[in-house]
Amino acid sequence: MILNFVDRLDELGFLEERFLSGKPEFIVIYGRRRVGKTELIKQFLKDKEGFYFLARKEDLELELDRFKERFSKKFNVYLDSSSWDELFEGISRFIGDRRFILVIDEFSYWMEEDSKICSIFQSIWDEILSKTNCFLILCGSIFSMMESLLSYRNPLYGRRSGQWKLSPLGFFDIKGFFPGYSVEDLVKVYGCLDGIPFYLLEFNPDFSVEENIEKTFLNKGCILYEDAERILRDELREPVVYLNIMRCITNLPKYLNVLNSMNLIRKEYPVTMLERKTRKGLYVVADNYFKFWLRFIYPYKDGIEIGSYSFESFKKEYN
Repeated sequence: MILNFVDRLDELGFLEERFLSGKPEFIVIYGRRRVGKTELIKQFLKDKEGFYFLARKEDLELELDRFKERFSKKFNVYLDSSSWDELFEGISRFIGDRRFILVIDEFSYWMEEDSKICSIFQSIWDEILSKTNCFLILCGSIFSMMESLLSYRNPLYGRRSGQWKLSPLGFFDIKGFFPGYSVEDLVKVYGCLDGIPFYLLEFNPDFSVEENIEKTFLNKGCILYEDAERILRDELREPVVYLNIMRCITNLPKYLNVLNSMNLIRKEYPVTMLERKTRKGLYVVADNYFKFWLRFIYPYKDGIEIGSYSFESFKKEYN
């Protein structure tokens, strides 16, 4: 199903403003998986000269060869290089004085593969790209990795000229995905998918909300059935611990801080509290997809797996 690009006006405005700055820019974009980072970047790249590269969890020497091959093929240019520095020296000569966008998506995969990649890109930026009119974007989904790019101890600290943590779409934005739905239906959609574009596209606007849930969340082969577990497995060393924490929020600072940084939980305070005291707030699950999945899918996975789960029971609880 193809839909128009929805919202992201603030994000696109930020990128466009930086693009017109007339100076080299180094932008970091990050956010939870499925939130629409890649689509935002591709929308920004429209009608602009640039190169988009999606990193893989591969040895960096193989990635160097693949980067060189893709760039050379796209622009019909020969790059004689055996190192990252040589590669980007060749790219900088190709760029010359013109404005040119370089995007490395899922850069955090490389950071996982080899921690030296940040030092390598420090040299690339300081010695090569910062002397051009390049617009460099490093994008990634692994929170711990991408937020470390912003930390004082990272070799790339102080190099970026901007960063954007991409959040889910708001409630009123999802109307663009389901123009025929009532407000009540949209509330139900938002209650189980949050504002995650990738998840919203899994629902068919020609079906009712309940039909969509039955065909996706309660379907073993569907992404929505297992993506919550997969996200935590990829991001965290102890996914089961975090899943159980999200089901039963307790005073576990280490784990809570990690989940909070991922925007999966948040701390709420009474509206009458003028001064926010740490001990007075309550942690709640902030992400509606995870909230729905933990409430209606996770406890009943055994039944769903063997086909014995009653959809009628779900409808009584959800409506």
